[in-house]
Amino acid sequence: MKTKLAGVLIALMCFQFSGCAVLTFINFMPRTYSEVYSVKTQDDWTLVLQRYYQKGHVKYKNPVILCHGMGYNAEFWDIGRKRSFAKYLADRGFDVWSVSLRGAGKSSKPGWLAFRELLSFRPDDLSNMSLNANKLNWNIDDYIRYDVPAIVAKVKEVTGQPQVDWVGHSIGGMIVFAHLESAEHPEEIGNVMAIAPSCVHLKPQNAALDFVNKKKFIFDFGLLVNQKTLYKILVPFRGMVRDPLADLFYSKDNMDPGTISKLYNHVVENVSPGVMNQIVLMLKEEYFVSSDGKINYTEEMTKINNPILFVAGRDDNLSDPESVRYGYRKVSSTDKTYLEFSTLNGTKMDYGHDDLIIGKRVQDEVYPKLYNWLVSHSKPK
Repeated sequence: MKTKLAGVLIALMCFQFSGCAVLTFINFMPRTYSEVYSVKTQDDWTLVLQRYYQKGHVKYKNPVILCHGMGYNAEFWDIGRKRSFAKYLADRGFDVWSVSLRGAGKSSKPGWLAFRELLSFRPDDLSNMSLNANKLNWNIDDYIRYDVPAIVAKVKEVTGQPQVDWVGHSIGGMIVFAHLESAEHPEEIGNVMAIAPSCVHLKPQNAALDFVNKKKFIFDFGLLVNQKTLYKILVPFRGMVRDPLADLFYSKDNMDPGTISKLYNHVVENVSPGVMNQIVLMLKEEYFVSSDGKINYTEEMTKINNPILFVAGRDDNLSDPESVRYGYRKVSSTDKTYLEFSTLNGTKMDYGHDDLIIGKRVQDEVYPKLYNWLVSHSKPK
């Protein structure tokens, strides 16, 4: 009896000690912080940035900026713990900044548009709404001329670092290319990771892109039709109501239903007529051009010589692999890599446009490869 009692006491002591050891270990584990900043663009729009980092445990010199694509906001990079590229990088020692471009998330948007979001049960920060008539519309050129420089300047100011790295998904990659082509100080941006950038849309185009091109009148009501609410309503009926554009943005077999719901509820934004007009112009011209057609951003890519990782998904119907490879061939960079996620290259499934960041297996199949490239091109702090 005494022996059994002694055994129990020893077991309890061991349990208590191990518990204390675990708690002590947890207390000493680096914690990832999240902070919010804002910056004014030269044309007086407010952009909101979210910073993810571990105080005292940032290992790499260049801060990393994450920029979303068309019709999305910064939450694209942090849609869930298992699908948060922002936290994945921050947990491993990077100083990470995700941004919402103008008209998205908590950044500036037309006042009546921001007010309307209260009615759609998805309120954003109304402190950045504007009643200025100049803020009723915007295009991709505005992202290039005003948003990118303001974002880079703010991150440099806060971190004290002379250079940043840029990770852009879709249009988020396209606008940094266009910025680098004419930037006064292109050296402010170091490494570039372009995930599914639409560098060109060669004809013939697929049925979904052809629908966008021919049905442009539907998108001309971009600020009248509440796209956020529309997609929110569609969430419970995804299996019954066919979204003609869904195949452009993701491969449904490679996305969890819960992730799609979060995408529709928290990430989708209204697309301005100016942005949509420029996308349609690209579909007609095949190349990425300025809104007035005077600058061919695709052809100007020869001026770029940054280290670049081009990332493509085999099942991407919006920025197909050929479009991404076109950009790879176009830039003058001597340090450039093309990475395609497909069954042929060892993944469980062929990846679509959004799958590359929020797909089912990104933690195992995608994030490690993107991280390894970034580490191999990063200087220790």
